[in-house]
Amino acid sequence: MSVKQALAVIAFVYIFGKLMTLAIGARRNVEIICNTHSDVVFFNDANINKKVEVQRNNNCKAHGLSNMPNLQCGCNVDFLAACNLSIVKEEYGCYKWNCGSVSNYSHSVDVCLSVEQTSHTMVSTVKCANVQRTPKVEFWTVDERILSSNYDEIRMIKLDQLNISIITALFKQEENRSIVVCKLEENYNTEWSITLILPWTHCVEEQLYKSPSSSTNHTCQTTKGNPVITRQLEEYTDPKCPSVRIHSNVNVTLCDAVNTDDMGARTFVKDKIGSFKLEVINPAIVREFYIDEFRDRVNISLNGGRKVTLICEGDGNPPPTVTLVSKSSIFNTSASPLRYTIEYPSRQDTGEYLCIASNGLGNNSKSIHVEIIIKEGYIW
Repeated sequence: MSVKQALAVIAFVYIFGKLMTLAIGARRNVEIICNTHSDVVFFNDANINKKVEVQRNNNCKAHGLSNMPNLQCGCNVDFLAACNLSIVKEEYGCYKWNCGSVSNYSHSVDVCLSVEQTSHTMVSTVKCANVQRTPKVEFWTVDERILSSNYDEIRMIKLDQLNISIITALFKQEENRSIVVCKLEENYNTEWSITLILPWTHCVEEQLYKSPSSSTNHTCQTTKGNPVITRQLEEYTDPKCPSVRIHSNVNVTLCDAVNTDDMGARTFVKDKIGSFKLEVINPAIVREFYIDEFRDRVNISLNGGRKVTLICEGDGNPPPTVTLVSKSSIFNTSASPLRYTIEYPSRQDTGEYLCIASNGLGNNSKSIHVEIIIKEGYIW
């Protein structure tokens, strides 16, 4: 065997597939193995001079696979650079491939040769048609940070009305100031609370446990409450069958990831897998503030002698409290909706009335001006 032949033995290990229709032809999967220990290995389609690069020194990442849907490259079980090529002769044609390093390439081999015709490669053939590729989760990444297989990397925190405001320092707000988070589904209690799941960082820890007088680390930035998790996969087959180790990425949101068993979620959430859902947290707003029977008016004159009922409705998550204020006096505070009736209005009740909705994320208000008219000679 020549030096070039020894450098790169291209082995077509097993050709399998089904006869489709005559238009499609026979689909066969062929594995191409490059027998060189260079850190960077190139596979070259000799017909069109298309190169694929496999970086053995960088987790066997492959580059140059764009517009080549029938090709997947990485490393095999012996850590040799390899490509898995799906062949449909009528669709992709039968091209010759060679491989090697920057300066040395092997002879070209016709990938459409049968297994019997490649016996000169001295690689034993194994029929692997019944061997299933099984995804193995290597790790998760979020914002380019690798989450190791440790429960502490993703944690759950419980917040209530008193400390829910902390999420504005942790998570990015949408244009309407809402925040989308991933929460654990729990039985509802009388008091509002929420258990969030999130990637744990020193910034999260700092925000949760800092004292009121301490300064904030300005290098910390808000992130999405339901960030994208990248699952790094390694696909492999039975050890008896030479196979390509394919590194692939699957991008899903955090809430989808922790609800999916084959994402490796049990590593991070154990038996709570499937128990999470999206929740939208909103600052308080005044949805409606009006006088009964005069819903669409903000300036109104009323005759004395008839009762006046003010209705204040707030909205938000957590549910807001609403307060009715006039002339710096607080009439009432309650959960929404609030109804307040002035049974016997007088001129002293003329003025501006303010409805204020508030929760741990913010306040909002609307006002109505009321004029009480007392006719001359009117006796209560």
